[in-house]
Amino acid sequence: MASWNLQERDLKLGLKGYSCQGQPLVFFHFSQFKPEKPRSIKNHQEGLSFEDLGEAGRIYLDYAQALLQHRFADCGAWPYAFEHFKDGSKISDALRLRYRETPPLQDWAGENPFENPQVFVVPSRFQAFLLKLAYLSPKSLRFG
Repeated sequence: MASWNLQERDLKLGLKGYSCQGQPLVFFHFSQFKPEKPRSIKNHQEGLSFEDLGEAGRIYLDYAQALLQHRFADCGAWPYAFEHFKDGSKISDALRLRYRETPPLQDWAGENPFENPQVFVVPSRFQAFLLKLAYLSPKSLRFG
């Protein structure tokens, strides 16, 4: 369930928590939610305000309260956990893209690429050629 389909669903708060269409609510997508401004909902439907939500607006207030009670504001100061390799060297956006788009590199990096920064050293032209050759299908190899 999410803000963009609230008007199509029957969200209720009961003794056992929230329900949707008479079934326990198991997930609510708080798109672009700011707990310090819980009444400023972002919605894909123009003109829908917090007041339009009626009883459903309670879920935003409850969620904001829970986040703030659990020190949500402190989380913004936490460092990004996947910004560096295990050796401390920074992972650039370009390197992330290269990893995502190169299956052989993913294979070479192993199960935990953060432990293997040496795999990400820019290969020589010859190494790059061998890398591509190793992953070509036999049909695409043409000799003579």
